[in-house]
Amino acid sequence: MLITTCLAGCLEDDDDDKTKPDFYGEVYWTPNGFGYTFEEDGIKYTLQKIDGSCDDYEGSELGDVIDSSGDYCIIELDFLEHSSEDEGDYYEICVTVDSDSDNECIEVYPLSDGMVMKEGDDCSIFVSDISSPTFDDDQADDDWMDEWMNVAEDIYDDDDAPNCEYDTFLAEDNQSGGLV
Repeated sequence: MLITTCLAGCLEDDDDDKTKPDFYGEVYWTPNGFGYTFEEDGIKYTLQKIDGSCDDYEGSELGDVIDSSGDYCIIELDFLEHSSEDEGDYYEICVTVDSDSDNECIEVYPLSDGMVMKEGDDCSIFVSDISSPTFDDDQADDDWMDEWMNVAEDIYDDDDAPNCEYDTFLAEDNQSGGLV
């Protein structure tokens, strides 16, 4: 009886681990130096401090500042509901902003150096295998941007990346390597 109870408990825990996406808890950086972190209970946004402070983000529509101890402001995005469903090749992440809103869903494709977020036919690349950005005059440092772009190109070329229109590579006239 004791062994059966232990096995049932162990199997139950394994099922919980299978439903939790492996990309949870990792910061995924955008080309402009903002970061997203997906958690079981929601999504966090990482922003550069303004004049060494998070005061400008207090009371914003984004959500509440939950950490300002480091170089960045961590904001927990304010959603009424949040869900994540494993769809095999990707995770469907859905949020409801308020009681008057419908669910908004994206497909998240975790890859070795980052992820691709797909919404309709449009895709955005987010890089995790990179240092935290540094900033010059409120813009991500050129060296960091070059590093980000190198990893983004690897993600774009990944066989498991979805086939869609990537916003990162749309701006042909952009002098900084095609970033939007």
